[in-house]
Amino acid sequence: MSRAAEKKPVRAENEEMHSGMEADNSCAASPARNSAEVRSADGKPRAALFISSLTRGGAERVMVNLAGYLKKAGWELLLVTQYQQKEEYPVPAGVRRVLSDLTPEETAAGLLARPRNLSRRLRKLERIWASFDPDLIVAFNGKNNIMAVRTSLRGNYPVAVFAVSDPSMEYPTRFEQFASRWAYRRATGVILTTHRCMEQYDAGIRTRMVVLPTPLAEPFLSEPAPWPRQRRVVAVGRLDDNKNHAMMMRAFVETAPEFPDWTLEIYGDGEDRDKLAELAEQLNRERGQRIFLKGRTSDVPAAIRSAAVFLLCSEIEGMPNSLLEAMSLGLAVISTDCPCGGPAEVIRDGENGLLIPVGATEALVSALRRLMTDEQLRERLGRAAVRIRDTHAPDVAMKSWEIYLAGLAEKKRNRTGV
Repeated sequence: MSRAAEKKPVRAENEEMHSGMEADNSCAASPARNSAEVRSADGKPRAALFISSLTRGGAERVMVNLAGYLKKAGWELLLVTQYQQKEEYPVPAGVRRVLSDLTPEETAAGLLARPRNLSRRLRKLERIWASFDPDLIVAFNGKNNIMAVRTSLRGNYPVAVFAVSDPSMEYPTRFEQFASRWAYRRATGVILTTHRCMEQYDAGIRTRMVVLPTPLAEPFLSEPAPWPRQRRVVAVGRLDDNKNHAMMMRAFVETAPEFPDWTLEIYGDGEDRDKLAELAEQLNRERGQRIFLKGRTSDVPAAIRSAAVFLLCSEIEGMPNSLLEAMSLGLAVISTDCPCGGPAEVIRDGENGLLIPVGATEALVSALRRLMTDEQLRERLGRAAVRIRDTHAPDVAMKSWEIYLAGLAEKKRNRTGV
């Protein structure tokens, strides 16, 4: 799963976040509800899930799928997002959603507007927690993790934070790295997507960490397409520098003279779309109409199911959803062996996919030629890749999440006797 870029960042400078990390006793939280009166009859926990928005991305998808699973399992849930954006994942049935961003009436103006508004956001989150009285707060991504820990202190709520990628990417500035370490040391649990990512934290924080499987979405559990498949190479993901679609396109056209009946289809959108469209047009003029930027699709499984090969050329990833999904549909996959090690944790090179070094165009050309030449190899890798369902199917992966989160929630319930 790659780090989901926060589409509208938490509007606070580093020094403002520092002030939010200090104790703030000037705001009285709203009275909590009587927990014993509102617990479900079967004793399932109550959890608040906190994320920037539900804009379509890897972490957002995990959060929505988790909410749906826990709701069906009987948990009482509150979904808290800072913002509401266009083209979001739908909220699961029965899950209540509230926005934590300030309304125009709540927003300060003037010289000290930023620090005042950050303080007001923190207080608003504190009031939301106090009103809902969760057994556990689960935060997703970057500054949300820091804010969740900071605002949990007054109510002494357990907090699980979900770190999706390389910490240097998720927290690029020195202050953010300091703040994340401060928060992670105080979190009840820290959820990671890969074991290699854990190695980047000090021993004191690693004791709070666990690696949990990234769950597949149900549509990717459909019957894989039969072999032989269409001679299409596909990629799915945000069009940005990290995904390195330019290398992908340049490597693909190197195969053009040998494999004229193959095409490359790239699904997704992003800030690099215009730049990549220009490159695709240039390469297509030189080598024939072979590369297609397909834009966003609402049905990824239908778009890629019959393709033969999937490419991921990222420079940094956590556990990439798109890679897991392609494997589950039985595509023969090629991926960079990028930090924080997600692809290398699920691909056994030569057995269920192919790994190449980051940025290695020639290695990608060689891997493409290898698969395009050998249909039996494509089929063998694809059939082996489908076994990713054994560990990442939602009923398996989400059960691991539920067991872990329930254990964290139990710590509060043991303290309160509820």
